[in-house]
Amino acid sequence: MPLVQAELTVTVNSVVGRWTFVSENHPSASRCRLAVAATLQSVPRSGSILGAMARNGSGGSGDDKRERLELEVDVGADGTLRASGESRFHFLRCGTKYKLTLEVSQWPGGAGEPSTAPDVGSVLAKTELDATTASCPPGIDPQVWRQLKEMHPVFVGPEHDLGEWLAKDPQDFVWAWQPNFSLMRSLWLNACFTLPNEKSPIAQCPNPLKRYCLDLTTTDHWLRGKKVKRHKNDFILTVNKDYPGTFMRCRKLHEDEDRGCWITKGLVEALDRCRREDKELKVYSIELWEKSTGNLAAAIMSFSVGDIFHDYTTACMLRDERSPGAILSKVTGHLLRECGYTLWYWGFKNPYMAEYDERYGGLSLDNQAFWSRWRAAREKVETCDLASRVPPGGLDLATL
Repeated sequence: MPLVQAELTVTVNSVVGRWTFVSENHPSASRCRLAVAATLQSVPRSGSILGAMARNGSGGSGDDKRERLELEVDVGADGTLRASGESRFHFLRCGTKYKLTLEVSQWPGGAGEPSTAPDVGSVLAKTELDATTASCPPGIDPQVWRQLKEMHPVFVGPEHDLGEWLAKDPQDFVWAWQPNFSLMRSLWLNACFTLPNEKSPIAQCPNPLKRYCLDLTTTDHWLRGKKVKRHKNDFILTVNKDYPGTFMRCRKLHEDEDRGCWITKGLVEALDRCRREDKELKVYSIELWEKSTGNLAAAIMSFSVGDIFHDYTTACMLRDERSPGAILSKVTGHLLRECGYTLWYWGFKNPYMAEYDERYGGLSLDNQAFWSRWRAAREKVETCDLASRVPPGGLDLATL
């Protein structure tokens, strides 16, 4: 008799069912097409209006979530078919009871044929499991949590297995409570930067519904601007000449301009650790130096994953008619193209970015479209590396 079993992992706002399906007496060495339908329903509290409606058959909670997976599975030599996978549900209410229903169906037709209508197919196995989301994340005082969950709806913690599900976040931010290095690195690898605050245990993490990016495959105008042509000979560019020092220089400039204090010592140390140790996350400080004085003129702090480049702050320490910050941006775009990067992610779109829309491939991607690109970047075997393009002693822009 076919059997589907599942184990649940439950957090304050997610339910993940890891399921296994076993069915015997199939033709050996054949292939079967299965559909796994997962439904998560909130269970109304007794005595509530929704509970009375459910008992009377006049309605449910309106909070049902569904997920469907189609897969093709090879039958073993002994005629046993085995399949396993996960059904994930996120952005749930805390302290709420849910019922997870898993149904496995076999679909008519051979492997590779188009799927039939959703209501066609025989149910081979079904199971139901109860799950209750935690009322409060571990490590947070319940009274504090009650206030935080109203102001900051989407919480992530070490107990979450971060991934592409973040693309379905209904908000522009997620937040974490005193994130450690492991959680911060996981957030960065999943396209959510961290904005800690030395005066608060809360770290806000941008996860924009619309992400402004530059498509680096569409233009080669980077070195054609008047100011780049006129003034590039005045500067030298380095990569990671002094990552912690450059980042702290950015912090000072932010403080002087009253732009917030999210550049904390802990954040600088964590990113610098990734710069020194990480093979998947490549971390950079791109520094522009004035030749005549040796002073730092501008900087871009950034990291890359695969062929996507992601900057998280820029700073212009020298401000004059040459516009060193703009020169650094244009030269960086040119170098990124040479290194094989295909996308430069800038974050939320600000008004000054409009000048990049036409000539430099600017576009706004919704989070799910962006995530398809990000996933592909993480899966690349050969990754891009900006540092490989810049000599250890620096790149004289006069040579470009």
